[in-house]
Amino acid sequence: MLYEFNKHILDDRRMNNLFHGQESICLQAWGLELQEKSQVDYRLLYGRVLPYDFQNNQWISDLSKHNKMVSINGELKARIISFQLTTSAENLNTFITSLLQGNSFLEASEKILVDIAEKQQEIFDSLKLSPPYCIRPVMHLPPRDNYVWNTSKVSPNSDASYDSAAISLLEKTNFWNILGISRSKKILEFINEKLKGENLDIGGIDAWRLGDLEFLFAPSLNSQEKPKFHLDLKKKIH
Repeated sequence: MLYEFNKHILDDRRMNNLFHGQESICLQAWGLELQEKSQVDYRLLYGRVLPYDFQNNQWISDLSKHNKMVSINGELKARIISFQLTTSAENLNTFITSLLQGNSFLEASEKILVDIAEKQQEIFDSLKLSPPYCIRPVMHLPPRDNYVWNTSKVSPNSDASYDSAAISLLEKTNFWNILGISRSKKILEFINEKLKGENLDIGGIDAWRLGDLEFLFAPSLNSQEKPKFHLDLKKKIH
C-alpha cells in the first residue's frame, strides 16, 4: 500500500504543497464513538487535508461535557467527535506513512511530536485506518453546487474545483451492515444532522467519502481559501 501511496499521491506534483516542505496544512477528521453496555468502539467517519495559513503542531477536539452521547436504539449510544491538527506538510507525510504501516492515530502522532490532550489519547490509541482500503489517485472535482446534478463526485467547496486523492475505504457497506438496518438508519440520520454545518452529506452526495482520508488542493485558492485571481469583463457582450 505504501508503494501505491508514493506512486499515485506523493509523486503527483498536484499534491506537492500537502506533503513536501514546511508548508502549513490542516487535517480535519470526524470520528464516530459507539457505546453499548461496557463496550466502546471508535470509527473514522471521514478525514480531509487542506492547505492552511498557520501551524501549531497540536491536536484539538470538541471532547467536552457539551458533546454528549445520544441514545440511538436500546442500549446503543453514539456521538461524533471532531479533531483538527495544523502542522507542516513534511509532518503530514510522516503521519500518513505511519498510518499506512498499520499504526494507530496515537502512534503516528507520536512520530511527529505533536501535542495530544489526555482525553484524546485513549481514542487515538484505538483509531486506525479500517481495512480493506485502497489508494485513489488524484482526480479533479468540479465545484459542489454548480455541478451537483451532473456528477456524483464534487469538491467540498461551492465555488471552487479541487484536485483530490484519498486513502479510500473499499467496503463502505460493511460500515453499516454490522449494526443492522434499523440502527444504521438512525445513526446515519444522527451523522447527517451533526455534519450538515461542515458541508458534508454522508447520507447523500458525499456517501462515496465515508471512511476515507481525503487530500484536497484547490489550484485557484490560497491557503486561506480565498480566490487567487479575479476576472472581470472589459466590456459587455451584446
